[in-house]
Formats: sequence, C-alpha cells, structure tokens
Amino acid sequence: MTITLDDVWSLLHLPITRQFCSTENLEYEDLVEILTTLFGVDRAMACNELNQSRGGHVKLSWLRELYDSCCDNELWEFATHAYLLHLVGCTIFANKRATYVCTHYLELFRDLPSCYRYAWGVSAFVYLYEQLGDANFANTKQLVRYLPLLQAWIYEYFPTMGRKQLRDTYVETKPRARRYIIGRTTSAIADVRVRLDVLTYDEVIWNPYVAHRAGRQLVVSAMFSGYLRLGILVHRHLLERVLRQFGFMQPIPRPPTSLPMLDFAIIDDRWRDHDQFVVVQVVPAPTPFSCSDGYLQWFQRVSHPYILRRVEVDRPSLVIMPRLRLNLPDDIPAQRTSAS
Repeated sequence: MTITLDDVWSLLHLPITRQFCSTENLEYEDLVEILTTLFGVDRAMACNELNQSRGGHVKLSWLRELYDSCCDNELWEFATHAYLLHLVGCTIFANKRATYVCTHYLELFRDLPSCYRYAWGVSAFVYLYEQLGDANFANTKQLVRYLPLLQAWIYEYFPTMGRKQLRDTYVETKPRARRYIIGRTTSAIADVRVRLDVLTYDEVIWNPYVAHRAGRQLVVSAMFSGYLRLGILVHRHLLERVLRQFGFMQPIPRPPTSLPMLDFAIIDDRWRDHDQFVVVQVVPAPTPFSCSDGYLQWFQRVSHPYILRRVEVDRPSLVIMPRLRLNLPDDIPAQRTSAS
C-alpha cells in the first residue's frame, strides 16, 4: 500500500491534472529581486531578512508582519503574495525548520492569475515522498513535510491506528481529511512499530473512498504510471503495484527498476500526455483482498513484511484467515497486509 495521487485528490481536494510546479534554488541577487518585486520591500529590508534567515529562506513571522502591513496600507497584491507564500510554507511545503519557508516558491506566484495552472496535488505528493524516503534512513529522527496528509491517509486505510475523532458535521463534499479531529497526543516510535507488525487484513480498508466518489470521481490522471516532478525532486508513481486500493485485482507488477530514469523534458511531456500512460488493464476485484494467481507467493518472496525481528510464533498477524474470503488453497499461508 502507498499514498497515491488519488489519495491527495480525495483527502485534500488539490488539483492533480495540471502542469508541474517547476522551481529551483535562486542566487542571492535573484532572491533580493523577487522579494523587492513581489513584496514591495526595499533592498535593505530584503537583504536583512535573507541574512538573518541564513540563505534562501524567510521567516513565517516576518511574512505575517508583512501581510498585516500591506493590508493596513491596502497593498493588496503584495499582501496576496505574502499570504500565499505563508500558506504553502505551513502546508504542502513545510520543512524541518518549521518557522521558515523557501523563498524560491515565490516564483510560483509571480503571475497571480496563472496560479491555477499548477498541479498542486502533484507537488504535495512529490514533496511528501521525498521526506518518506529520507525517513527510511536509520539516522533520521524526525518526519516533516505536510503531515496532515500522511495522518489522514493512515486513518482512512488503517482506522484502528492513531487517536482521533470523527467530525459530526462532516459531509462528503468536503476534503476527506476534514472529517478527523486530532488531539494532541504522542506515541513512542517503538510502540508504533509493534502496532504496525500486528496489523491484520481485518484492520485495513483497501478502498476507503467509495462513499466519496459520488462527488469526487476517480480522474484519469490519478491512474498515471510514471515519474512525477517538483522542481528537481522526481519520484515514481506506479499504480500497477497497488491496484487493490482502487477496487481492482492485484497482479504481479513490473519491478520499479524497469522504469528507467528520464530527463525532465521527457517527464514533463509524458505528464502532459498522461492519458497515454495510465493503467488501463484492470479487473474488478470480487473481494477487497483479491489478487491474481501467484501474487501472494511472489509478495512473500520479495517483501519484508515486518519491522521488528521476532520468531514466527510471536506474530499475532499470522493468524490464518477464512479460506473462502481469500479464495486461497489450504496449503498457502495467509499473508498480512502492511507492506502489500
């Protein structure tokens, strides 16, 4: 299982059908220019903020003060730039510093009427995937980026995980992430690892957006298989590996390495013609757990389904499932779900 473009589309209602956000780090003089042009501040103020922030960042507190000042003086375009940079700095482009935002994202708002042309949902997906990749390293101690997206995804697919409440006033026309009320609670990472290792099929909702589809249909671009890009960040989006999340039978997928790295121009061209690179050979699944012949054996051979090292007899999640529900022969052990 994994986060997909459809999850971003359903949980956040961010667009996933437009062009990539193309940004890159800027030189110091370019940073000064963009601050003076889009915020209306003088060079001295721009340089002072950049110097205090130690590079290509500005403080979120500075943006709030700038926004208030622009509103007081009815400088609405400058205020809009400050508001939008603060917004993305607190959400889809949040970073480990927590109090800063990268200045080069201002380039995305240079032409305000054209902001709609960007696939903001793709940017949120790629940015979060970059951090999830970093989180796999043993020396990583903190997970950042736009974590409400990750939290809401966990609650949708693994309803027994986490401490949250459902919002009584939620309606399906709103983003799915809005239906959760999350308290200020923390869990030790060791406890979370134990909880993940004992998850069973009965604790997973494979296709959680069935009720949401009435007002938020599955779009073609959500079934795209290939590379997605945010500036220089590039990540694979291989839907054929998680078809059970869409209510389809899961076959044995191609290896991720079978998709060679492409240059940015080709990646952008394929996304513009994304309808030619979508997964179309799908079969509706009779049950949420259905998969093709041989898939479970393949999965058992290539995967690492557990986080903690233990002997098999200590695995509560290896309890045999009802054979009729999985339609498995008696000599094939039932598989657990967290890495499938």
